[in-house]
Amino acid sequence: MKKLAFAVSLAALGAAPVRADWREASSDHFVVYADAGEAELVRFATNLERYHAALALVTGAKNAVPSPSNRVTVYAVGSFKAVQNLISDKARAKFVGGFYRPRAGATMAVVPDLSSARNADTDRELATFLHEYAHHFLISGSTFPMPNWANEGAAEFFASAGFEKDGGMTIGRPNPLRLHQLQNMPPVPAAALFDPATPTLGKTSFYARSWLFYHYLVMGGPRKGQLTAYFDALTTGQKSVDAARAVFGDPAVLDKELEKYAVRHRFTTIVIKGRALPVGAVTARLLGPGEAAGMGLRVRQHNGLGRDEVAEVAAGVRQLAARYPDEAMVQAMLAEAEYDAGNDNAALAAADAALRLDPRQVKALVQKGLTRFRLAGKSGAAADYKTARDSFVDLNHLENDHPLPLIYYYRSFEAQRKVPSPLAVQGLERAAELAPYDLALRMNLALQQLRDGRAEAARLNLMPVAYAPHGGRMAAAARAVLDKLAADPAWRGQGQPRLPGGEEEEEPDPA
Repeated sequence: MKKLAFAVSLAALGAAPVRADWREASSDHFVVYADAGEAELVRFATNLERYHAALALVTGAKNAVPSPSNRVTVYAVGSFKAVQNLISDKARAKFVGGFYRPRAGATMAVVPDLSSARNADTDRELATFLHEYAHHFLISGSTFPMPNWANEGAAEFFASAGFEKDGGMTIGRPNPLRLHQLQNMPPVPAAALFDPATPTLGKTSFYARSWLFYHYLVMGGPRKGQLTAYFDALTTGQKSVDAARAVFGDPAVLDKELEKYAVRHRFTTIVIKGRALPVGAVTARLLGPGEAAGMGLRVRQHNGLGRDEVAEVAAGVRQLAARYPDEAMVQAMLAEAEYDAGNDNAALAAADAALRLDPRQVKALVQKGLTRFRLAGKSGAAADYKTARDSFVDLNHLENDHPLPLIYYYRSFEAQRKVPSPLAVQGLERAAELAPYDLALRMNLALQQLRDGRAEAARLNLMPVAYAPHGGRMAAAARAVLDKLAADPAWRGQGQPRLPGGEEEEEPDPA
């Protein structure tokens, strides 16, 4: 694959076009962008679809095909350095080989390159994405919150998948890195895995031990059925420690079994033939010259900008839009850049320019709706809120299952300090069904359900947030709300503010 430097300089944007063969591959569950040949890109996107199909086959989940804008967008940015430049926490950046951000209507992942398109082995960088997509898939298919050890163990189990030449996959392959860690790091005792109060999640050995235990339960043989029994016990309300003791028995005995399992030379795997993994159509297109030249800026926009980046990116996108006034995506990027910079009139003008070029330009409709919503917030006028909703209605007509129109219809009531209508609440519930991985969305739905006196529905939505594997501060907030609810079952969320979008943690590279 050609390596395109990610940091596109403003000088380059103002001079000659960046020479690149950036392409987009589109499939049922993914949109992939890379500076790569068409065959390699299509093969990579097809492999991701096969991975999705393998997850569905092994778990028995039947996740619905998402709407086009609710697919996972994957950017192959060319190098570790390019990935790490996108990480806001520079102290952690050197440990990150790829990451995933779950957001309603804007879920994205970043990987260095298209490694799986070339061989059957899954390298560490792709494994990071496969790990995160396993989380995405599992939370999309169930509202049951798996404990941290099971969540991470399952993600590691699937992330070591191998892509075979016949189009099939091998699931549950041994993970040499995790085995090495088990042999060279102090082990996490089984009892600690089951106790959520034990601070183990950030430890590398926790991932290794969780992977080994999950593999042992799923593939090891002697404890067949115990994982399901453990989950069943949790769903009845048993605490993890109590359920583990009842199902798995003495944790010291389990530790000895796991130590023995870790040194075995062959691990049982699940081999799936290609014919068992049907994949829908995968199409590819060469990006226009403006889109290609602006890919570095586009990824930064999608990732989210810090305050110190807004002016720089806006200047770069303005230069790009001046050079490519006839590309709808470039004008939509300009609408976003002006919105980020606080220039509402310029943002609307750019969005309208994009829609004149392409009336189906979703990014432009989103930016138009967001800008009008902000203008309505400034004026406070009911008529302006109706105008803002109309933009999202246009988006809803174009893409019926896009979650943002449903979310902003609900928010229009909150912004005007009005009690949301039953239809608005139903819309928010539908948005959470479409994007169950968006923690802030589920959290705010739960708070609305609390205000409506629907404590059990709220609890069911809070649980996946509270125990999300990389939930960060949002997960802590959800646990605090659950504690309040447990202390006072009649509590209806008084004094609990609506929360903004959460900050997901980047998954560190396993190395």
